[in-house]
Amino acid sequence: MISEKFNNTHASCKIYVAEELSDAMNIWSYNVHYNGLSKIEVTHDLYKLPEILATQFNAKISFRNTIPNDPDFSLQWNLVNDGHSGGIADADIDADLAWEYGIGDTTIKGKTIVIAIVDAGFDLTHEDLSFWKNKNEIPNDLLDNDNNGYIDDYDGWNIELNNGNPHNADVVKYGGGHATAASGSAAAIGNNHKGIAGVAYGGKVLPIHLGPVYADSVVKAYNYVIKMRQLYNSSKGDSGAFIVAVNSSFGLDNASPNDNTVWCNMYDFMGNLGIVSTVAAPNNPFDFDVKDDVPGNCPSTFMINTTNSTNKDEIGNAGYGKINVDIAAPATGIFVTKTGSAYASWTGTSFAAPQVAGAIAVLYSSACDSILKICQKNPDQGAALMRDFILKNAEVKPAFQDKLSSNGRLNLFNSVSAVKNYCKEALPHPSLGGKLMLYWTGYNNTSKEVTVNYDFPKSGKATFYIYDILGKTIVEYSAENILEGNYTGVIPDLNLSSGFYILILAANHNFSNALKFVVD
Repeated sequence: MISEKFNNTHASCKIYVAEELSDAMNIWSYNVHYNGLSKIEVTHDLYKLPEILATQFNAKISFRNTIPNDPDFSLQWNLVNDGHSGGIADADIDADLAWEYGIGDTTIKGKTIVIAIVDAGFDLTHEDLSFWKNKNEIPNDLLDNDNNGYIDDYDGWNIELNNGNPHNADVVKYGGGHATAASGSAAAIGNNHKGIAGVAYGGKVLPIHLGPVYADSVVKAYNYVIKMRQLYNSSKGDSGAFIVAVNSSFGLDNASPNDNTVWCNMYDFMGNLGIVSTVAAPNNPFDFDVKDDVPGNCPSTFMINTTNSTNKDEIGNAGYGKINVDIAAPATGIFVTKTGSAYASWTGTSFAAPQVAGAIAVLYSSACDSILKICQKNPDQGAALMRDFILKNAEVKPAFQDKLSSNGRLNLFNSVSAVKNYCKEALPHPSLGGKLMLYWTGYNNTSKEVTVNYDFPKSGKATFYIYDILGKTIVEYSAENILEGNYTGVIPDLNLSSGFYILILAANHNFSNALKFVVD
């Protein structure tokens, strides 16, 4: 054993096995009796043992949010921002446009998409959250029915209590329900006439409760995520969970990745299974290419380190770094779920990162069969592809350039469009129904024209109206004798100035839904 080898060569300093943290990666914790040796000296001697690949010392983590404010704040400007709340129009992630093509619920093959949230303070009874259930586990029978190494994990897992009950609505102890807020940011239920909508408003959240804990508990939490995705992959979807993203809105302040290689290595391990890790940058306005941080500075190509942006498309009171911080997501005063089926306005990178996790789920729900085949055959390539769809299609803004690796803010519609381009297919639309319906639109700055996809359920004259943000009619364009069908058409010869616009189609005394578009 490692402890015997080490102790045989050290007269006074001794190490003793405490517990196994991750059977998937053979990670163990040890108690150390230093007796004259420093931490650096102990680490140096441990690395002399051929069995040791990585070591790190335990440290208490901190959750990366700020105290919630007015609970009656109800405008989700982060998803759709028309500028009326004092911000800049379109300083949002264009969720409304992306939701036409995916809501993070299932793949086109019917596989349930799961977002793992590693956090503390889950309210599993919240009216506006949908938590994943382990259908291969019988609750409360004291057996490990699915043979994943965890007994009665029907609802997820509780690291603090080492049981299958991750529910803990203790507002005071767990930061006002930090996990509940993060879950809502990622995947609050949409179209249910209650509360708010998350980025992946059809998605399922797998809750893993930490408690007020140290880094070793995070290793245990990631081990559960690993075991569930390993089981899914090996059973070809019959068991385990199709976890596409794991969110971590916490970290070790001022910690170096070099001193936390055990933790850092787990992100690559999860990525090889097909899981993208979304993490929260510190809520401190410093350059984290200069300052140390874990997990954000871990050198994993399967991680997205997320900072917080404001409704004016600026970095909030949060970290940045051209190398180590990847993207911004709007999370300054955004409306999220709160313990007790309530809602509140919260600020912090803790609620920016889950939006990226939700975005990953939406991409999987909008992905074509060719992408899903890659994800099934080579999960690591699938995870890397999804990460690229997010980062390479961020909405570039001056405030983010040279401060983030992507130079921009999350734009869900841009990412979904990239998925469709990869599949070599036009953005899909539902089969033609009985409604006059607009599906997508966009303005081409070069050709000075608007392209629009729409359903035309009854033959006749089509009239398109373009309005500015004040409601003034800017363009009225008509086309005669349009037959019933779905069309992708062009409104030509436009010279629109920069700004926010609304497009509506009128025909046969009916009006379509409204779509927004932006001219840069």
